[in-house]
Amino acid sequence: DGPVSNAAALDALIDRAVAEVGAAQGVPVGKPSAGGGGGGATVDAAALAEFTSHTGGTLDVLDNNAGILVDDGTKGVSGQSLETWRTTFDTNVFGLVETTQAFLPLLRRSGAGRIVNVSSRGGRTVSPVASAHYAATKAGLSALAEGLHVETIKKRLPIRITTLHPGYIETELSGSS
Repeated sequence: DGPVSNAAALDALIDRAVAEVGAAQGVPVGKPSAGGGGGGATVDAAALAEFTSHTGGTLDVLDNNAGILVDDGTKGVSGQSLETWRTTFDTNVFGLVETTQAFLPLLRRSGAGRIVNVSSRGGRTVSPVASAHYAATKAGLSALAEGLHVETIKKRLPIRITTLHPGYIETELSGSS
């Protein structure tokens, strides 16, 4: 049909592959609970990183691409519940911190690792599409990336940090489903 159908088909294929590999290797894999998370599968990052490490694997690229937008557009910034803010930060910021920390040893081992963070232009401004709490999380992701960049230089780690800031893309997140 269009970009949304293709994205949905790709998400379904990735979900199926992650579940099959996880089940075959004993890595915990599950779907997000109702009311939290996006459309993709969630993986216990620490368990997956540990499994990869024990099998002698490395990681060349970590693609941090997570984002949810949960809000009631009629309430404005001051009317959003604290739970809405927490849910958004849990996925968009803390989930990426957890994943990055879990996989950093494997990136170091690769000798030329790269972390690619997918942020949003919505992290630079608040708009009708990018509410304040979503924008705050994407701005936080940029700060996280800058902090990691400084750390890798200071510690002379062989890891490069890249952050992408795409504009509007038709996805389930943008309400195009």
